[in-house]
Amino acid sequence: MNKIKISFIVVSLMILIVVNSVFYVSTKNTLINHQEERVTLVINNVKSSVESTNQAETYFNYLLARGLQKSSIAIKNSLPPDINQVKNEQLVDLAQELDLEGISLFVKKDNDIIVEKSSSPKEIGLSTNTWNEWYMMFTQLMEEKNVKDIPGFGEKLPNFWSGPIDTSSANPELISKWGYYYDGTTNYMINPFVDDELIKGFQKSAGVERTIQKNLRDNPYLLEVSVLNSRVFKEGEKTHGDTNVVWLSDRMLVYGSYNYKDNKDKANTVKAIEEYQPIRKVLVINNKKVLRHYIPVSFKGRDVDNLKDDMVIIVTSDYKVILDSLNKKILNIFFTGLICLILGYVLIYYLVMSINRKERTIFNIQEVYSKQIDTLYRTVRENKHDSTHHLFTISGLAHMNMYDELQDYVDNLLELKTETNDIVNINIPALSGLIQAKIAESIEKQITFQHHFEKFESLQLDMMKVTNLVRIIGNILDNAFHSVMDNEEGNRTVVITGRYQSGLMTITIYNNGKPIPTDNINRIFSHGFTTRKDRGGNGLGLSSSKKIIEGYKGKIRVTSDEDWTRFTIQLPISSKEVIAESKEYH
Repeated sequence: MNKIKISFIVVSLMILIVVNSVFYVSTKNTLINHQEERVTLVINNVKSSVESTNQAETYFNYLLARGLQKSSIAIKNSLPPDINQVKNEQLVDLAQELDLEGISLFVKKDNDIIVEKSSSPKEIGLSTNTWNEWYMMFTQLMEEKNVKDIPGFGEKLPNFWSGPIDTSSANPELISKWGYYYDGTTNYMINPFVDDELIKGFQKSAGVERTIQKNLRDNPYLLEVSVLNSRVFKEGEKTHGDTNVVWLSDRMLVYGSYNYKDNKDKANTVKAIEEYQPIRKVLVINNKKVLRHYIPVSFKGRDVDNLKDDMVIIVTSDYKVILDSLNKKILNIFFTGLICLILGYVLIYYLVMSINRKERTIFNIQEVYSKQIDTLYRTVRENKHDSTHHLFTISGLAHMNMYDELQDYVDNLLELKTETNDIVNINIPALSGLIQAKIAESIEKQITFQHHFEKFESLQLDMMKVTNLVRIIGNILDNAFHSVMDNEEGNRTVVITGRYQSGLMTITIYNNGKPIPTDNINRIFSHGFTTRKDRGGNGLGLSSSKKIIEGYKGKIRVTSDEDWTRFTIQLPISSKEVIAESKEYH
């Protein structure tokens, strides 16, 4: 049985582990997919923000260009047409008056266009022939007084061109909006520019950075959002000419931040761009386990300044959030499963115990009835054997005309027959059978056995209780019979009385055998204690009987003196076990 229990527990635990493992993988994928959905929303917000912000910036740049054009005309009208007559101090005053960051004047020299005069000393002498498209636009403007429009590359107005917002070559810390004006009335090109505070203010209030920061605040699991120029990411940032300046358009980080760097980022970015499919990776960066998404975004062919290359949006989220949620769910399902397992085991245990108890009850009933039948059968067989002798005796007495002796002999036989056939009417067949068997046994052993029961006809006990009651009474009666057998014939008495009254059954068994020593009375119900080891006693009967009685919330006590040894049993009887109350005996 223990092996079956252990096997059941092991199999149940294995099933629980397998179920939890499957649930772990399933829940993990579900949580990752759920987080991926939330990340996708963030990415879509950022993508939409990049596109909408750049559309807004296009119009914002146009307004800035219009303002710079008007400032250029005002500057032209305030300065001499000859560069040699212009002083740098004049440009400083004009910049302050027109609320500009600065003013520079370009002149063409040999194969270059350089800054001749400027309100900013750092600008003076600046060469532009390495500025590629910018230099081409300068050349067109100074030669043709207009430029050919390049979509997504600045704003074209009459006699004017404004370049994209970009880094200052003279001051790399400055990002400005630059305007260039030339109508041929001067021998220099006018270059007003505004500082980056105005541009940063616009981007902060309505740009991508604001969207990224809002998403980071609204989604605590997000650690970082990076919008990177994939071309620059693959090739690396390059300085412009010999200035050691990386222009805004050539910077790797376009929006957001890029503090969570990993040596696998480049390979993952290239793969995402080449396959044009999002990539998801679990990495350890900065001693933190993160879930990282690489999402390619293309701006090629769009009229957006500084976004002519493919971009990749990298979203870094805290993987611990997933693990914490997963572990919480796993613990919940584990403890729920464990509780269900324990409850199931307890249920099965009680079912098995109930079945075993019924089987034991049936076995005990069979055992009790078998003993009774054996006793009755033995008595009947002995009586049958004796009846032959009785018949010969009666025949002999009648033949010898000894009628008085014959009458006495027949009367004695009738009295014996009455005792043998005394069926106890107590409405508990098993107990009646036990008493009947003990009557037969008492006749055989020359024991005076008396019995008296009151109000037992109103009881209807369940089979388990009946079986236990028969076992208890049978065990005590057996002990009583053994005890009186040491007395002489004619001095062997055993009495059993039973009474039901006010919800309590009281059974008392007397015997006039040898008294029980005081020391033994305190030990008589101990497990294994017996005074009849030499006659097969094992000391289990009384111990077992006491446990059964206490299991029914009953009591058993014993007293012993020179005249009688008494065992008194009291058992509570519920109302369900009573058919009808009998009248009280007075």
